[in-house]
Amino acid sequence: MATQTQTLPVTNVFRKNIECDKKITVNRGGARSGKTYSQCQMIAIWLMTGTYRKEWHQSKGVFSIVRKTLPSLKSSVKRDFEEILSEMNVIDKVKINKSDFTYTYGNRMVDMFSVDNQQKVRGRKRWGLFCNEANELEYRTDFFQLFTRTTGPINLDFNPDDPETWIKTEIEEKRL
Repeated sequence: MATQTQTLPVTNVFRKNIECDKKITVNRGGARSGKTYSQCQMIAIWLMTGTYRKEWHQSKGVFSIVRKTLPSLKSSVKRDFEEILSEMNVIDKVKINKSDFTYTYGNRMVDMFSVDNQQKVRGRKRWGLFCNEANELEYRTDFFQLFTRTTGPINLDFNPDDPETWIKTEIEEKRL
């Protein structure tokens, strides 16, 4: 894993996340704080190596990246993820399905989808999950359904424009 990260510039957000041993990680920060980019770096490293965080290794499986709407997903996290694969000089080794938004390498796949259709949320199981701008999701109908179908790490990022979001009440306060 170290060889892959050495070719990428990493931030403090990345360093904190890579050392985290919790099932659910919450990254709260303003625009351009590095939270989404760091998560995309970690998922790209997992795709190529099977190692996600210090304590999380999975040689095969699916890591899902979700956002509320498809236009938002395509203009943000999808763009970052593909940029990182290019920076790592591995994009030509990854099988990319542009219509399904999947990235496959060996026995590992990253799939990206919006949660604006409940069939997408309820029908898929996965090893890892990244909810980009998670505060846009509904807790019961979106997040809880994704959570129950995820066996490995779950990461949430969001801009803290609403201090009383479900992330605070359902994740952070209940964790304490």
